[in-house]
Amino acid sequence: MKLHYFKPPDGTSNFGDELNVHIWKHFLPNFFDDNDNLVFFGIGTILRAAKKYYPNSEIIVFGAGAHGVDQKPNLNFQTIFVRGPLSSALLNNAKFITDPAILTPIVFPFNNPIKKHSYSYIPHFSVANHSYKRAVERLGINYIDPRNSVESIIEDINASKVLICEAMHGAIVADAYRIPWIPVSSFKSFNNFKWKDWSQSLSLSIEINKLHRLYNHSSLKESIKNKLFVFQLKKILKTKPYLSDIKVSAVAKEKILEEVSLFKEKYSN
Repeated sequence: MKLHYFKPPDGTSNFGDELNVHIWKHFLPNFFDDNDNLVFFGIGTILRAAKKYYPNSEIIVFGAGAHGVDQKPNLNFQTIFVRGPLSSALLNNAKFITDPAILTPIVFPFNNPIKKHSYSYIPHFSVANHSYKRAVERLGINYIDPRNSVESIIEDINASKVLICEAMHGAIVADAYRIPWIPVSSFKSFNNFKWKDWSQSLSLSIEINKLHRLYNHSSLKESIKNKLFVFQLKKILKTKPYLSDIKVSAVAKEKILEEVSLFKEKYSN
């Protein structure tokens, strides 16, 4: 069975996608190889990638999400569950629970971590650069690069009182550790669909705060945008962060763990 997850074409890594390696290695040890007769789609907005395996492979959907309203069901999908209700509606009302990254605290337990940062900021990996780092640090906010190692990012999240997130799996992991989070968007192709898909799976209704996108070069225009970004971020710091209901989160986690147990029984041989 092959584990499929998104890998940036430039050879870097992305926090949310890399969680696949750690979480499934922990819960499904010795399950994966390069045999793509069966392909496991776990964490990520990756259902569109199923077409690369069609029609020779069977796709096991284990918590993955749709990219948007154009997603169509595939004949080679064996859907255990999807990320949220929006993905479910596009896939013939398939069962949904929530994003499997909710299991992260089981793999990386943190007990009473020291809160070194009042706020941390994690951008989307596709826009991460030093301009964001410089801008947020002007406000005393800790910057988390989503291309860093999974372990270091989780440590930084746990050292924060509030996480400002453009990377959705920053919010998912923060919520799993019971750390409040504030969603932001700074680029045109930002995927509102996947955020609502996940947040609604935990009975949350969210509004995403807008920021100017920053590029990693020096110019008068970029200097003005940087100042606007800082001004916008100051306002965002005054907004109330989100955190799912602890009972809703616990139920979702238990449902995924049940599916993991059933999956191991079925495929352990």
